[in-house]
Amino acid sequence: TAAQSLGRNGAGEFAVFNLRTPGAPNAPATWISSAVLINEVTNQGSETDLCAGEDWVELVNVVGAPSSVAGMALDDSSSSPDLGIVSDLPAEVAAGKALVLGQGSCPAEIPANGYLVVCKGEKAFTFDAAGAVVASYLEGCGFGFGNGNSDDVVLFSSAEGNVTADMIVDRTGVWNDALGNNPTAAQSLGRNGAGEFAVFNLRTPGAPNAPATWISSAVLINEVTNQGSETDLCAGEDWVELVNVVGAPSSVAGMALDDSSSSPDLGIVSDLPAEVAAGKALVLGQGSCPAEIPANGYLVVCKGEKAFTFDAAGAVVASYLEGCGFGFGNGNSDDVVLFSSAEGNVTADMIVDRTGVWNDALGNNPTAAQSLG
Repeated sequence: TAAQSLGRNGAGEFAVFNLRTPGAPNAPATWISSAVLINEVTNQGSETDLCAGEDWVELVNVVGAPSSVAGMALDDSSSSPDLGIVSDLPAEVAAGKALVLGQGSCPAEIPANGYLVVCKGEKAFTFDAAGAVVASYLEGCGFGFGNGNSDDVVLFSSAEGNVTADMIVDRTGVWNDALGNNPTAAQSLGRNGAGEFAVFNLRTPGAPNAPATWISSAVLINEVTNQGSETDLCAGEDWVELVNVVGAPSSVAGMALDDSSSSPDLGIVSDLPAEVAAGKALVLGQGSCPAEIPANGYLVVCKGEKAFTFDAAGAVVASYLEGCGFGFGNGNSDDVVLFSSAEGNVTADMIVDRTGVWNDALGNNPTAAQSLG
């Protein structure tokens, strides 16, 4: 159409794109119709989020150049013309509910492939493509509407005059319990790879959404071996690989690795500090052990003394050749567990991730040439 183009997609085939990008890379997906989109929202703020307990809305710039948001407006479903509730967006702005971007202390653009996180209240933050904060707006730039348990966040092209459907740049669509898409206090409503909004277990304000909705931690167990190979970097010892699934460095300081002997549901050992003292469990970020994993990178920990960090491309970032390895054995029937802490007796909510049990009976026991991943 007059608003579309014919462009090459990721598979190298020509397809109809809803967003024209002359002189710049084609949009990441054909369904994208605006350089600026809603990427993630919360309806129950968390004290650990940058908005300090308030709800937030994240916008993303999908193109490789700064994109203007000047004059755009954010509101909830009360301004949506198809819901027939309120059609006067200026009145919503005057009432302190809707937010007009690019006015007062609010930013007027989003960095190339970057993000704008707007909090309920007073604050907003812009981020670059790598997830680093570009600017903080700590006063006079927040929305007043509430992301309720049944709502719909809408991005409008303008805040002038009565709302019409063609002013809607993007929207989340309604979420509620009946639809099964109402996020909890630990979750968010975010855009998946297909462009649809879904409940994510991991919140990522100012960064790309998690690669999959089921991911509940930035750091996960990615691969383990139970029979070391002399050709591996651990020189014949078993190893455990952790992955950082987000595009910024992630801390592992204080996290602990152990096998099934510390798993509370298996009822064997619940005293993780005793496992650490015995040289079995490993506490990360202590002594010579690394305290973080690079953006989208990896940490490989060997049985014994060694550990290695890698960047997203698989290049070694740092080698830790002494005093950073685990003492438990990845046996032929085991379960590797990543704990959030090594302090006190183990409880189920301390389990960040685990492989689950492997053995011959289950048919998932890797050979010396294989791994469990």
